[in-house]
Amino acid sequence: MTAEGPWDLPIQGYEVLQTTFAYPLDIVVYGDAGTTGIIRLEGRFDFVEAGQKRHSLDASGERWQDLTPVLCLRHDRVASARATESGDLTIRFESGSLIEAGPSEMYENWQVSGPGFQLIALPSGGVAVFRREAEPDGI
Repeated sequence: MTAEGPWDLPIQGYEVLQTTFAYPLDIVVYGDAGTTGIIRLEGRFDFVEAGQKRHSLDASGERWQDLTPVLCLRHDRVASARATESGDLTIRFESGSLIEAGPSEMYENWQVSGPGFQLIALPSGGVAVFRREAEPDGI
C-alpha cells in the first residue's frame, strides 16, 4: 500500500456475508480465496440502495432498526472501494448500492481492513495507513 492516496482497496469481488449491528456497524466481506475484509462504520455515513433513495445514517446514534437498510447487501459483492487522502470513503456494490463516509471531527469515523492492509479515517480528515510489509501487491 502506498503511503499516498487515493487508494483503490483490494476487496473488489468480495461478497457480503455478515453484518454486525453494535457500536460500530461492521460489514464483513469474504473473497473467493478465503480472505476477509471488514468495512467498519463508527459514525455518520450515507447508504444508497440500488435504485432507491439515499439514507443518511449514524452507526453511533441510530437505533438498530434504523440501520437495517444495509441488510440488503447480503450476498452482494464489492464492485469498487476507494479512499482519499482527505478521509472520504466510497464503496460501490455490484447491485448498484453505495456507501459513502467522510471524516468526523471527534473520532475515527470509518476503517477498512483486508489482506495485508488497514485504513482508518483520522479525526478532522486524513487517513492512517497500515500494511504488512510481506504483502507484495499491497495498497
